Amino acid sequence: MIGIVDRAEYKGPMKIGIGTPEQEPALKSAGCETVYAVEELRKGDHDSRDPVNMIFREEDTVVMAQPSILPLPLMRAVAAMGVAWQVLGHDAVRFTSDEDRMDWRRLKPRNADVPQAPKLSGPKPKYPIPTDAQVQNIVKHWHSKMKRASVVEVVQDMMGAPVPMSWVRDQVIKATGSAKRSPQGEQG
Repeated sequence: MIGIVDRAEYKGPMKIGIGTPEQEPALKSAGCETVYAVEELRKGDHDSRDPVNMIFREEDTVVMAQPSILPLPLMRAVAAMGVAWQVLGHDAVRFTSDEDRMDWRRLKPRNADVPQAPKLSGPKPKYPIPTDAQVQNIVKHWHSKMKRASVVEVVQDMMGAPVPMSWVRDQVIKATGSAKRSPQGEQG
């Protein structure tokens, strides 16, 4: 026989904030009952329960001040729960496609002075642009009998920056069309 379940603890749709500790006051003032940091939503190795499944329900609304701080895989997991999404000062939306999700991630908060977290994934590292003489010197060292690690050390000293092996190899490919260690036409 099935017993009656008391649902007195059930709450209706909630606004749940996701942000940094600095953004929490702005999210609370926007009506969020609770605010979670991104780290709190990740499933730990020792935890068998998924926090996303325990926190979010279909009728809830996720409110953020900076959508770009939520990693895409985690965002997809939360979106799979069927929640609505809102950026401070904007209307809540439900995603129908990946394009909607990407457009939403670019939104900035309106009418709110909210501190923004530094970008965790910024542009790729920029390495110095070598001159023609430096490129020829890189190629000369690449085609010498030196080991690759030694060539990279020499190039790093020459460029004055910690450039990786792949960057050195790419410079040789741009200059000669090949990453071979022996010059074109020479048998080795």
